[in-house]
Amino acid sequence: MDLHFKTYLEEFQQHLTNDVVFFENIKSEVKLLEVYTASMSNSMNEIYSGEGLKNIPLYCARARENLPLIQKSFENIKKAFPEEDFFKFNHAWKTHTSQIAEWVLLIVFLERGDLCLKKEFSEIIGVENESQLGFHITLEEYLFGYLSMISDLVSIFSYSLILSMNVYPNLFSFQIVILKMYRM
Repeated sequence: MDLHFKTYLEEFQQHLTNDVVFFENIKSEVKLLEVYTASMSNSMNEIYSGEGLKNIPLYCARARENLPLIQKSFENIKKAFPEEDFFKFNHAWKTHTSQIAEWVLLIVFLERGDLCLKKEFSEIIGVENESQLGFHITLEEYLFGYLSMISDLVSIFSYSLILSMNVYPNLFSFQIVILKMYRM
């Protein structure tokens, strides 16, 4: 066997071994992200229980309790692999990031009555907004979260109408958001 070819194969094998190690480090943090995302989801889905519409600020506060944990997980994921390999490993956490975006965007809307832009979302979860700056939120992750948040708002608004409960004024600004979206 050619010595040059053998060296190439050894380097390639080492590269694959490194990727396995990086992925194993990432996987444990992604499992934590899954737990935090489920916790946020459980808190926010309480809106649909009994007096849930009257307790929206409480459920938003409970869901926000997961944000420092999420920030820490993203910080650990960022340290788990070389920065230039971001897109090689991004598939491992992108679904959870989209779900986190859904809940954070919904929380911000219910608390303030306006939309959370991608830059603000990335600051909330402690990662970069732009790909040139390193570990970042992709536009795809943000937009999937945004679309899911709109679906959640429709559900909450419908639930509110069914119960004839006009207890949360920001739900009515939802109509304005829909009109703004159609004008984009």
